[in-house]
Amino acid sequence: MSAPEGTVRLAEAASQCGASVDVLKQLIESGHLTEGVVRGASGHVYLREDAIPAWTDVVEVLENRLRSHIAKAEKSLARIREEMEAVEFDLREVSENPLEALGYDASNFSATATGRREKSFGAALMQLQFDLGDVGLFSDALTRAHRVP
Repeated sequence: MSAPEGTVRLAEAASQCGASVDVLKQLIESGHLTEGVVRGASGHVYLREDAIPAWTDVVEVLENRLRSHIAKAEKSLARIREEMEAVEFDLREVSENPLEALGYDASNFSATATGRREKSFGAALMQLQFDLGDVGLFSDALTRAHRVP
């Protein structure tokens, strides 16, 4: 099977730009490399010869995405801290006033969630898990990009 006219296979594009095929695939699948992407009739991905990114461009995109996902993970971690402070406050209140009911945050505490947008400790944990997965994905991709000679 040959590449469409004016395009190259990802393996050739990878060798020309100095990034691995996996990194290029990841950037295409995540929507961070869209210019010059051509899908063949069978679904294979090719790049136009005039749109092969430079290695420095690939690294810049990966670094920017990594920084963005780190910031999201830090925000999720801050939310978890807030949830834990609310539970700590409820416990302190019931410790000082044993006849009072346990506060809302402590009495509704759960490490599970039904959705990422839910306002609970479990939802905050779930969001952090997604964010850390993204951090790992782009960190690994950046490491792979630096390994390619």
